Amino acid sequence: MKIRNPTVGDYRGYTLKSMSPPSSGRSHHDQMLKMLERFPLEHASQGFGFGATRPCHVMIEGDAAAFADRARLDG
Repeated sequence: MKIRNPTVGDYRGYTLKSMSPPSSGRSHHDQMLKMLERFPLEHASQGFGFGATRPCHVMIEGDAAAFADRARLDG
């Protein structure tokens, strides 16, 4: 078994750690979170906020786009 160091990144002031390559998890999450940065996910006054459908929709679309890119590049 090969022991690898985690990859590290930042998102909105949080430090995120994930599996290192050959896992694609970190690159997938980086791409998805980069797409989400422009949305005010925490602001209920703008239709976002915890439990609202709008942030769920934005997150699902970001996730779908990142998975589609990964499938296109792996194929």
